[in-house]
Amino acid sequence: MTSSFFSRMRDIDVSELEQHPDALRAIYEGNLHGLIIRNVFDKEVMARVVERLEKKETPFPQTFFPERFKAWFYGRVLDGSEPTLNDYLRDAESFRVCTQHLFRDGPDFETRITEVFAQMSGGRPVRVPQAPDGRSYTPATIRVLPIGGHIGTHCGNEASTRSAYTHLNTLIDRHDQISYFVTLQAPDEGGELAVYSLTFEECDASMFDHGHTVVDPVLHLHQEKRYRPQAGDLIVFDGGRYFHKVDVVHGPQTRWTIGGFMMFAKDGETVLYWS
Repeated sequence: MTSSFFSRMRDIDVSELEQHPDALRAIYEGNLHGLIIRNVFDKEVMARVVERLEKKETPFPQTFFPERFKAWFYGRVLDGSEPTLNDYLRDAESFRVCTQHLFRDGPDFETRITEVFAQMSGGRPVRVPQAPDGRSYTPATIRVLPIGGHIGTHCGNEASTRSAYTHLNTLIDRHDQISYFVTLQAPDEGGELAVYSLTFEECDASMFDHGHTVVDPVLHLHQEKRYRPQAGDLIVFDGGRYFHKVDVVHGPQTRWTIGGFMMFAKDGETVLYWS
């Protein structure tokens, strides 16, 4: 079953992006749920990127989801980092160097993704945030879901309540966090992005456990839709307001994605993205 909520997700080719010049603001204001943007990266380039990842050619810093999810990251995510950001910023620098090597025979990931975001930013500048000492946040992390891997139900607006966001919260408008990821390789079966009509604002005290939302028991009361972008496709969606998860991966082919989050700066005149 679908609703007007899900009808506000647009599926377009990257060549059609000029038709959505202020899409990020539309997502922020709740007028657009998101965009699936096809062919942002060439599929052959994605295949070579995955081949390098599987051969472990590049020494990415590795971090982990909770053990029950059977999945991990290349790079360090802000959520869960220490408020000092020392390890996070160190790994952000390493991640950027490794990603340049990983995408060496195609468009540079950070350059390309910034260009694409700029096409939907309403003319606003797009950049990665900087820490007080001048070091940059990481532009993305790589999520690795082998067979049995999945990501539990969550929403982005919850993340800014964490202590790791202490500095970032001085820069961003916390009204809504936008999620993005590029599929490097889709799994054979499973691994879909499942999005629910349940919002963070609807959560009451009974849905929190030690500061973390627990909403799986009520998901059956809400509408859902699954998305399966393919290699080279970018999805940008309102993962801040709306709860979502990644289904269990089946079959031998690993689900590889690279992505992170976006928010407007406090004055609304800059788009900041990070992971």
